[in-house]
Amino acid sequence: MSQASRPSRFCPHCGAGVVQSTRLCLRCNAPVHIEAPPRPLTSPPIDTFLPGVRFAERFELEGIDTLSRTHVSYRARDHVLERTVCLRMLREQDQDRSRRAALRRQARVQSALRHPNIVTVFDYAEDNKFNACAIVEEYIGSNTLETWLIDSRTRQHLSLVCRHFLLPICSAIAFAHRFGVLHRNLKPSKILLDCYDDPKVAEFGLLNSAPSSHVLGTLEYLAPEQIDNPRLADVAGDIYALGVMFYELIGGELPFTGRNDLELASNILNLNPRPLVELAPDAPAGLDAIVLRCLEKQPQHRFPSADALLLALREVLSGTRAP
Repeated sequence: MSQASRPSRFCPHCGAGVVQSTRLCLRCNAPVHIEAPPRPLTSPPIDTFLPGVRFAERFELEGIDTLSRTHVSYRARDHVLERTVCLRMLREQDQDRSRRAALRRQARVQSALRHPNIVTVFDYAEDNKFNACAIVEEYIGSNTLETWLIDSRTRQHLSLVCRHFLLPICSAIAFAHRFGVLHRNLKPSKILLDCYDDPKVAEFGLLNSAPSSHVLGTLEYLAPEQIDNPRLADVAGDIYALGVMFYELIGGELPFTGRNDLELASNILNLNPRPLVELAPDAPAGLDAIVLRCLEKQPQHRFPSADALLLALREVLSGTRAP
């Protein structure tokens, strides 16, 4: 799929975006190692656990649910409370002290966010035998908004799509922002869908005041100001990422694409997205203006808060009816 997410690549020295085909950073001229894209998962990677392993003497792993460059999520059986849970762990290459501390902080922060559209965190567990740690979450499954976008169901009536996804996702982000919690890596793969296709935002946990030495985000969903400074984290960045997801949900394509990362970054910085009314003429009136405001180049021109965005969405969608 042309709008499929591509992994972002940044210079480890200055943080600037790096073109995949280059070996030197265009800003600081430092050598950059670009990893080859991962191969499709045909067998469990060597740094993952096999089914049947008992983690922290409590959770019996039943299999891998999702796998990313830095995390792996397992479906597991909690033999204390007799329920199925999800264990989200760091991959072996990320098991350093700072990353483990960040995972613990994420568990603590997200466990305090009780919202129907945010994945519930039950606990944080460590296993000294395996030298590993995990966030214990409610089990949703491996279906995400990313996989839903690929499915033909994306052509459902737009008013239904808007109420089913836009409002709940925005409500979850607004709720988290009220507690000073940013997401920083919003994209369709971070939106889990339950058995009713209701969205639940996953992997919250970065506090507004918490410093981070790790670059987060995927280039397609980074705000213009974050391309030059990918460590920048604020409310405006989350609102921009919401705008990209909403544009993709409504229009069926990303607002900006490119043949490589440099062209994509240039388009994000310099071009205006195609009006949504051209891609989805049946979209509710006023929705185009809301999404395009989220995608403004200057942060101060976007909605001042996710609550303000949520209010605008509710006003526009209040008169829509399901088919």
